[in-house]
Amino acid sequence: MKVMSKKRKKELFAVCLKKMRRYLYYEKKAIPKLSMKTNDVIDAFFKDQGIVRKYGRIEYIIALYLSNTNSVLSYRAIRKDKTNHPVNKYHNYLQSPEWRRKREDLFIAVGRVCEDCEDDLTIKEAHVHHLTYDNIFNESISDLQVLCPSCHKKKHRQQVRS
Repeated sequence: MKVMSKKRKKELFAVCLKKMRRYLYYEKKAIPKLSMKTNDVIDAFFKDQGIVRKYGRIEYIIALYLSNTNSVLSYRAIRKDKTNHPVNKYHNYLQSPEWRRKREDLFIAVGRVCEDCEDDLTIKEAHVHHLTYDNIFNESISDLQVLCPSCHKKKHRQQVRS
């Protein structure tokens, strides 16, 4: 983990703590106890997630948050009881083996390059952009486009403006 200032650590820890409290509240594990002490929140969260602490609490929580290895702490965390919510359904689809195969097939078919700027890409840095969401969950390869991260951001900015 990169060395960061105490102020930045406090900011990240505050975000994580808020997410942990919210998670415990929505999972009905700490119903009206949003006023729980910080240590109790951390212990309850670790116990619920089956996390065995490897080093200091704050550093470990920040490491989990920054690595996105824990779905509750990641920025896309969505409550488990809302699995049929469209955002959740789409997020789960993007994690599925079916999507991974489709993504890899498209990546190989276009020649491992960004379709806009033609920069060489690795599979990890390549983004797959939906040209249309009409056939979501059943897209054809013609509905998708391989882009580098910067071109992908540009596409989404253009869509917002129009």
